[in-house]
Amino acid sequence: MEELLTPADVAQLLRVDISTVVDLLESGEIVAFRVGPEWRILPQSLVEFIAIGAQQQQLSVLERALSDPRAWARALEDFPELKESISAKEFPAGTAGAFLQQGTATLDAERDSGKVIELNPKPKK
Repeated sequence: MEELLTPADVAQLLRVDISTVVDLLESGEIVAFRVGPEWRILPQSLVEFIAIGAQQQQLSVLERALSDPRAWARALEDFPELKESISAKEFPAGTAGAFLQQGTATLDAERDSGKVIELNPKPKK
């Protein structure tokens, strides 16, 4: 049988206050049980909590990146003909084409302002 953890053990591992751990236990974010008034946590419950938190963080970062039209505009730079085609057309507001045009325009404006330094500039073709 695995050795059970106390809130103090978990607090030390996560480098947070015990009160934070107790809040997580009471909310059910970390699965645990009580023995009388004392909380006990299976190590696997802590591993699952950390894994879920890491996955949620990754999804949040991905969502932010995918919703940034500049990220898509950067990807379009690998396909200059497509970028030119999208830039030349008119698209209704709210469409993917308009989203890409917005990203391209924003990215170009940032570069033209001289305030953006490209860390990995693409070679001019």
